[in-house]
Amino acid sequence: AVLHPADLWPDMAVHVARYLERGRVEYGLAERVPEAWSRPWSAAGQPRLGMAALRRLLTSGSNYDGGRAVSAWIEGRAEGEPHELLAEAAEAMPVCHHTLLMARYLARLRPGLPRPVKE
Repeated sequence: AVLHPADLWPDMAVHVARYLERGRVEYGLAERVPEAWSRPWSAAGQPRLGMAALRRLLTSGSNYDGGRAVSAWIEGRAEGEPHELLAEAAEAMPVCHHTLLMARYLARLRPGLPRPVKE
């Protein structure tokens, strides 16, 4: 499934309606924020990603997973160079402004990345 913020609106509307009705926000068990999100984040504590893991993340169709792969290169936690792998995964990567901005930033850090061909 491709993740995108637009998918959140129906569920968010339900929560807003419940809040207006009950005066408090309530979440289901599947909607709990993971405990790890409450701790400070550090790139140093994150695992290095090998090429197989990067390929799996980039071709998953998930915006979050694509962003994880691109951020691993930005943070120096990814093996190899992103050039060929990003081009290979392009068809499967969701078009999300956040991931695209991350890829553009990565291109500034790694000037050897291929530029898109204008048709």
